[in-house]
Amino acid sequence: MSEMQHVTTQEFESEVLRVAQPVLVDFYATWCAPCQVLSPVLAKLAGEFARRVKVVNVNVEEEYPLRVREVRTLMLFKGGVIVDTIGGLTHRSALKAKLGQIALATQTAET
Repeated sequence: MSEMQHVTTQEFESEVLRVAQPVLVDFYATWCAPCQVLSPVLAKLAGEFARRVKVVNVNVEEEYPLRVREVRTLMLFKGGVIVDTIGGLTHRSALKAKLGQIALATQTAET
């Protein structure tokens, strides 16, 4: 299992928007039950997709300037652009498939 990197508002541009690899951002709150359920799943996926997809989290209560309106939101960025948004509690297999697709597409584009 891998630890996800916590990203602040000040780090968001350098750690998410200007990163070459795809980045999955987990926007969460400590009081959010679905967030607590999904956190270990995302940590495990971060380890499985290390070097292919970066997985980070952002606490929306602490980082309110990012203006995420719905808690327990995942956003997938590629080249600094949002390519997918996933809200609510999502099954691990669906997330793994989504990360696999984006990793494969990125790998294919690089070759």
